[in-house]
Amino acid sequence: VRVDLPVDAHLPHDYVPGERLRMEAYRKVASVQSDEQAQAVLDELTDRYGTPPAPVLNLLAVARFRAAVRQWGITEVSLQGRAIRISPVRLPESKQMRLARLADGATYKSAVDTISLKVPVGPDRRTPLRDVALLDHLHSLLAALLEQPVAKAS
Repeated sequence: VRVDLPVDAHLPHDYVPGERLRMEAYRKVASVQSDEQAQAVLDELTDRYGTPPAPVLNLLAVARFRAAVRQWGITEVSLQGRAIRISPVRLPESKQMRLARLADGATYKSAVDTISLKVPVGPDRRTPLRDVALLDHLHSLLAALLEQPVAKAS
């Protein structure tokens, strides 16, 4: 899954010293397939290098986001100008209508199975979301759109 969003996510040189150790840590983060695995990587980094700075927590948030969208078959979430492009996503007409209700100004292009969203803004209604706030917003939107509701037992 390619995630190209405004998120300051990396392993700082002063947190993980040495190129070999940093590459090993990046490989572990890249292999994350679940929240549990992300937590295990966080625990290991904390144990080895101390309390992680924000860019490391952001990197693990990206890994969690990547694992979540992979379950829906999405392979790309990227910033394209002033829009976020999410693909591929197949939306029947009912879910296209739901998308319009959930995200103001969102468009769906069925020919290329792509959702295009305006970059969401924060509470001040001017500042674009970034980092974990952006990932959380996109995850919530996609979950509301793509997850099947659980049927109630009678």
